[in-house]
Amino acid sequence: MRYVSLYIAALISFSTIATADTVHRWKDENGVINYGYTPPAGVRSTPVPTVDPLKVTRPPGATADVQAAPVSPANLDRSAVRDEVEQALRQQSANQAAEAREQEENARLAARKRCEAQRRVDCDDPAVLDDSLYGVPPRIVRRHFPTQPLYPPIRPPAQPAERPMLMRKLP
Repeated sequence: MRYVSLYIAALISFSTIATADTVHRWKDENGVINYGYTPPAGVRSTPVPTVDPLKVTRPPGATADVQAAPVSPANLDRSAVRDEVEQALRQQSANQAAEAREQEENARLAARKRCEAQRRVDCDDPAVLDDSLYGVPPRIVRRHFPTQPLYPPIRPPAQPAERPMLMRKLP
């Protein structure tokens, strides 16, 4: 029951906040600027309109019936220049990408030539890749078990036998 009353209180508070269109701004007696939906009595406040950022509106004065204004020759020149500049930038970036691809290809070919010169074999041949190129056997990893037992023995070790007669102390 307690949760139901909290839920209803939250819904009521959010509904009042959502219906408020204007936020007020005022300065208190300490000179601190405050914002709120209702300013205190006797304080001069300035309304600050809020706009829903998700709501799509048309700019003031624009209607669907109004035809677009005729484009002046100056605007055509500007748009033509802008299009030329954008096309030049696209061409330049395409050229740089082509150069980068060419450099990568040249580097790959140079690495392949170095590989073939060092090993005197075809570096892309799968048979060569499977064989050991250096004649070194593969490393064998052996697991070493601890010398002490991992768990203590279940019963304690047996007591040593009684000392021999010669080693006993006389009374």
